Amino acid sequence: MSAQGSLEPPDETIDRLTAEVARLTRGVELIGIDLQNAEASLRVERRKVTELRKLLEDKAVGTDFAPEIQQAFDYWRRRCAHPRAKLGTERANAVKARLKAGHSLVDVLRAIDGAAFDAFVAENGKRYDELELICRNEVKFDGFVDRWRATIEHGKLSAALNAYCLPAGELSAGLSFEHGGWRWKCPVCALRCDVGRKAWEQDVLWLTVGRGFVYCAGACVGLTVEMIREALLEGFPMVAT
Repeated sequence: MSAQGSLEPPDETIDRLTAEVARLTRGVELIGIDLQNAEASLRVERRKVTELRKLLEDKAVGTDFAPEIQQAFDYWRRRCAHPRAKLGTERANAVKARLKAGHSLVDVLRAIDGAAFDAFVAENGKRYDELELICRNEVKFDGFVDRWRATIEHGKLSAALNAYCLPAGELSAGLSFEHGGWRWKCPVCALRCDVGRKAWEQDVLWLTVGRGFVYCAGACVGLTVEMIREALLEGFPMVAT
C-alpha cells in the first residue's frame, strides 16, 4: 500500500503526540505536588483557626463572670441533657450578656430550668433548649423564666420536686410504703429552720406526697401543696452546680 493510503500517522505526528503526552504528564505531576503543598498549608491554617477560636473562647469567658458562666454552662449541660456540649464563644457571650444586664446566676439557672421543663419540641423531636437561645436576649430569657414559674405554679409538682428535691445520686422519687406516697426532701423544711436545712444537707427524706395528701415528717405542720409551690418559688431551689 502506498504511503498516501497508509493508516499509520507520519513519524512527525507520533513525535508531536509523544511530546504532548510527556508535557501533560509532567503537568499532572506538578499539579499533584501543588495539591500536596496546598493540603499541607490547609492543615497549618486549620490549626491556626483552632488556636484562634480557643483564644476567642478563653477571652469570651475571661475573668469577667467566668465562674458564673462556667456554673451556668455545667448546669445547662446536665439539666438539658447535653453532656458532650462545649462552652464556646456564643454560649459564653450569651450568658455573660444576661449577667451584665443585672440578672443573677440563680436567674440564669431558673431560665435553664424553664427550658428543661418546657422547651419547644419540633415535629422531628428536636428540642429548642440551646443555652445561647435561652440567653439570647431579654425577651427569650424572660420567656424561659416564665416557663419555669408556670411549671412551679401550675404544672405537675413532681416535675419540680424531681428536679430539686431528690437526694444526691437519686434519679427518681422513692415510694414510701408506710405512707403510701412518693418521697422527696421537703423544700419548706429547708427554708424554715436550721434543723430542716441540716436534714436537707444530710439527704433525709422528709416529704411524702400521695393522692390527695401531703405529709412531712419534719417540722412542717399543716403542709399543703400550695405551701410547697410557694417554697419553690420563694427562695428555692438551693441549686448545687
